[in-house]
Amino acid sequence: MKPVTIDPRYHDAVIFHLDGFVADTAAIDAAAWKTTFDDYLARRPANENEDHSPFADDDYRRHVHNKPRLHGVADFLASRRISLPRGEQADTFEETIYGLGNRMQNLFLGLLDEAVPALESTVDLLRELDEAGIATGIYSPSPDCQRVLRAADVENLFAVHVDGLIPAVFFEITRRLAANPNRSVLVVDTEARLTPSLCRLSNIAMNSPSLLPKWCCSAPRVTPARTQICRPVISG
Repeated sequence: MKPVTIDPRYHDAVIFHLDGFVADTAAIDAAAWKTTFDDYLARRPANENEDHSPFADDDYRRHVHNKPRLHGVADFLASRRISLPRGEQADTFEETIYGLGNRMQNLFLGLLDEAVPALESTVDLLRELDEAGIATGIYSPSPDCQRVLRAADVENLFAVHVDGLIPAVFFEITRRLAANPNRSVLVVDTEARLTPSLCRLSNIAMNSPSLLPKWCCSAPRVTPARTQICRPVISG
């Protein structure tokens, strides 16, 4: 594969997905989900119509990863033929969608505060982008983007950080950066909610080896080692 070239003559900004490129939060996220669901399923009375087997890696990928927390809870429970009321937003111990979601969030934040190692190769790339005058923004589908950046000690490397989903978050970040969407590079997780119109509008790259949708199949894979910054010589 050819390296990805980012050129300040043609690119105003690079917008990153938080996990897998800046910090490895997926492992922490998966551990918090597993503890939450395994504990709940172990305590739930046996029912021959329900599946109470432990939360597995495939459950994480299929039902909760890159989804809003409440959607993840509901989708996983539905896969086990378990139905719970939505409950109240402040629930923490009640057997409700909100209650399980809040338990997971508290576990996640506890693990997050212990340590979140930043990916050093990415930190180097971000500093190169800054030196080249290319703005950087970052997004996450979870509401913890700023806290993760702070825990990894990389908050100061991004001009803008936004919690939200593609495609809306892309336009919000380019707006805040005063960057032209047509001149912005979007680094996506392959499960991001891309649309054909967004792919036509922006430069799409991915940070995972999995396939993007067919209409984005030509998107290059971005890794710090495979990304080069073009520094054109400007004559005065």
